[in-house]
Amino acid sequence: MPSFNHHSGSKSSPLRGGFTLVELIVVLAIMAILAVLTVPSIKGTLDSINLKGAANMTVGQLELARQTAITRNVQVEFRVYADPTTLDGVANAYRIIAIVVPASFTGAASDQYISPAIGLPPDTVFDQSSAYTYSTLLDPSKLDASSVTRQATGSSSDPLQLQNRVYMKITFLPNGTLNLADTSATAGTWCLTLRNLHAKAVTTPNPAPAANYISMVLDPATSRARVYQP
Repeated sequence: MPSFNHHSGSKSSPLRGGFTLVELIVVLAIMAILAVLTVPSIKGTLDSINLKGAANMTVGQLELARQTAITRNVQVEFRVYADPTTLDGVANAYRIIAIVVPASFTGAASDQYISPAIGLPPDTVFDQSSAYTYSTLLDPSKLDASSVTRQATGSSSDPLQLQNRVYMKITFLPNGTLNLADTSATAGTWCLTLRNLHAKAVTTPNPAPAANYISMVLDPATSRARVYQP
């Protein structure tokens, strides 16, 4: 009975159990290069997302303050509090928002918080550089329409996280208008500008608080915020 030879006649290659040291070094080098190239891009994208999120939140809180003033026929303060924590070498950066019906208007024993304290997204602050040029609403030297200071300090009746914190207030009147001086007067443009905490001011070709920023300009007549982003 004939026998069958199942051997194909070709030599089989031995199976490899892993990578050589040289191959591992090459792979690690490629990964390191990719990380160096992509991390700044990812960081820039996250900064941009946080910046837009902060702008949307700020505009939303301004509109909430305005609507509350109109529907409840009361004065409402949009407050921006300073954070006492030193961030990137900057102490008392303005980055906390609250909406309040002040006790001075209602005669109540304490302020009524319509919105609790809300912090801006990570690494995002309201710009205070260049003597508040880009955030005139935070300038303590600029008064309201009645020539009264807009700067105050949290009292002992405020929520614990806001006590003794300096804040700047923007007051919405019961008719929905702002208690701010006319922008045609010496007050100039009323604005708030957001930037990344670590961003540096730009001087050329045009001065700016940072390479990437968002400004919100308030019109005292309409009490609306217009948003600008370069």
